Amino acid sequence: AVTPSFDCQKATSAVEHMICVDPLLSRLDRAMATAYRSVRRNRDRIAEQQIFLKRRDACANRDCVRGAYQSALPDLLTGGEPGGMVLFSRPNHGTLTLLEMGDGWIAFSVNGMWPTPGGSWNFAEDGGILRLVNDKSRLRDGDSGCEVEIHRLAPRRWSVKRTTAEAADGCDGVNATIDGVYR
Repeated sequence: AVTPSFDCQKATSAVEHMICVDPLLSRLDRAMATAYRSVRRNRDRIAEQQIFLKRRDACANRDCVRGAYQSALPDLLTGGEPGGMVLFSRPNHGTLTLLEMGDGWIAFSVNGMWPTPGGSWNFAEDGGILRLVNDKSRLRDGDSGCEVEIHRLAPRRWSVKRTTAEAADGCDGVNATIDGVYR
C-alpha cells in the first residue's frame, strides 16, 4: 500500500483525507516530501513549500490536488534532488532529473534550452509523475493536449519526446525542445 508523507490517523483537512485514500495523490505527496527534504535548508524553498501547501489545501477536488503537485514537483526536482538521477542531452542543452519512487513510478523534471542571437535563452520544460510499463510511459496534460513520452533505453540513458494531437507546435518553447536522448 502506498502511504503519503504524513500520518493519515492525524489527518485533519479534507485535502489530507483525500490524499490518504488516493494512491496517486499519496505517491505525489511522498515524492514532494522527499524532494523538499533534500532542500530543507534553503530559505527560498521553505517559503515555496508554504505557498504550495496553501495552494494545495485550497483545493476542493482530486484534479486540483493532483494539479498542484504536478505543477510544483518539476520545479523542485530541477534543483537536482539528492538520490535522484540527473542526465544531460547536448543537442537541446537539456537536463532530465529522475527520482525513482518504487513499483515503476518516477517523478521527473525535464528542461531544454536554445540560445538566441541576443545572448538570452529560450526554454521548454515538463515534469510530473508517471509509472513506467516495459520501461516507458506517457503523461498527458489535460489542459494543453500535450503529451510527454519517457523511455528508459538503459539504466543511465533515457529518451524524451513531447507531442500533441492537436497541432504540430504548441507543446515546446520557442525554438526550444525537451526532445532528445539524455545520458
